[in-house]
Amino acid sequence: MDNARPAIVAPPWLALYDAGVPAEASPRHATVMHAFLSACEREPGKDFIYYRGVTLSYADADRWSDAVALELARHGIAHGDRIAVYLQSVPQFVIAVIAAWKLRAIAATVNPMYRERELADVLRDSGAKVLFCESGEGADMAQRVAAGCGVVHVTVCDPQVASMPASLCGPNAAPRDLPNLQDPATFIYTSGTTGPMKAAVSTHGQVAYSAEVYRAWADMSPGDVIVAIAPLVHVTGMIGYIALAMAAGCSLVLTYRFTPVAFRDAVREHAGTFTIGPTTAFIALAAADDVEPSHLATLRKTYSGGAPIPAAIVERYRARFGHTILGIYGLTEATGPTHMVPRGHPAPIDTASGTQAVGLPVPGLACGIVDDEGRLVPTGTPGEISLSGPQLASGYWQRPADTASTFTPDGLRTGDIGTMDACGWLYVIDRKKDQINASGFKVWPREVEEVLYEHNAVLECAVVGVPDEYRGETVRAYVALRAGRELDAPSLEAFCRERLAAYKIPRSIVFLPQLPKTASGKVLRRALRATPAS
Repeated sequence: MDNARPAIVAPPWLALYDAGVPAEASPRHATVMHAFLSACEREPGKDFIYYRGVTLSYADADRWSDAVALELARHGIAHGDRIAVYLQSVPQFVIAVIAAWKLRAIAATVNPMYRERELADVLRDSGAKVLFCESGEGADMAQRVAAGCGVVHVTVCDPQVASMPASLCGPNAAPRDLPNLQDPATFIYTSGTTGPMKAAVSTHGQVAYSAEVYRAWADMSPGDVIVAIAPLVHVTGMIGYIALAMAAGCSLVLTYRFTPVAFRDAVREHAGTFTIGPTTAFIALAAADDVEPSHLATLRKTYSGGAPIPAAIVERYRARFGHTILGIYGLTEATGPTHMVPRGHPAPIDTASGTQAVGLPVPGLACGIVDDEGRLVPTGTPGEISLSGPQLASGYWQRPADTASTFTPDGLRTGDIGTMDACGWLYVIDRKKDQINASGFKVWPREVEEVLYEHNAVLECAVVGVPDEYRGETVRAYVALRAGRELDAPSLEAFCRERLAAYKIPRSIVFLPQLPKTASGKVLRRALRATPAS
């Protein structure tokens, strides 16, 4: 009888990894807080944050976050308490997060675009005891809302400067009760795969793992300079900027909000080497007359996340600036990236749909494509993307039913439809809920959008399904044109007719000056569905 154990076959995508990227990520420090303090001890004078002409060293950030943590402790903040951070991408955001983590408290991010009702919803849901907000016209509203939601202390920060209020910058060092792997680190609010806004809870172990995935995959070192595009409140900002900078011991450039000119100046002034942002940011950069290839010459590592980037946009950007954009796929519920495109292996394009692959599974991640019953489907067959791995969030805060339906024993059900080929390349087709049913034919908006982006007059576009008495649903496209270009609906429809089956062609096309977007740059389809055709 042969008792030999079967050979363990390595996943095929490992052969496509760049040199030095491991099969499993191994964070070099227990948490990113440990990594940050190690960098502070190793090289205290190293530049950590750049913002509006001001440079904060690692020692500065350590000292200021100590002072803030001490003030928080005076207000009773301790292990497990929530700190709400309602700020744009400013240094005070980073300092508040570090201060919270020094007390083993949890950083709950609040979209700075939220208004009174939305802010109140987050404060009540999270049970935050402290709120960091900006000075200016919104401060009174934020303080009023906080008072009605059980918040015990509000710190108002001036976004025009890079420091905390003087009252928080005393000389005393805070007691450091560093987090362990199981401690919750972040509440990042998301609509999730279904239903209303809820907080995905990621532990320090999950944050450290995802930060190490970024560090290893992009070969980040202390000499790198991260330039922020996405808001810090987004999972990209928290993990791909703050946590990554701490894990790699490198520098981070903040610009308050993204604009092509602000980004251009940040890259040029600080020799930025790494960035990750939404497709819409790269569309804006490629269309900006005042951004030249020489301005972005130092960028060696450029990634796009949030939504799959159309192949036409990648080519448009490469033609303009001479370097490519590498795709990333991930979710808030996954604490960041689950798939990334290696630098040495350009993403393939699916010949049937024209969709570009978003990447290969990152170290330690398992990915499957499943049917509605959770069964794996054959290679190349569309289905829901299911994920499992050490970086996945722990669940939703105080949402046991949502947690059970999304974070299943067999993996995280993403709500995204995709296919995976034999090498492990993932192709994201669309959100499951965004599929259009036109006279019984299934239409994926992204397939139509890929074609629209091929037209040289189209700056950005989004496709949605709208009610139709005859077909049940029909395809509608919302389009913003590039500056100086002209295009009418019949011409664009004819362009689509040459490239798409008849049932996929937009039956109505609405031209808008720009498309509505979330704070992270994603197009708001639900807002478009409420936008009339004329």
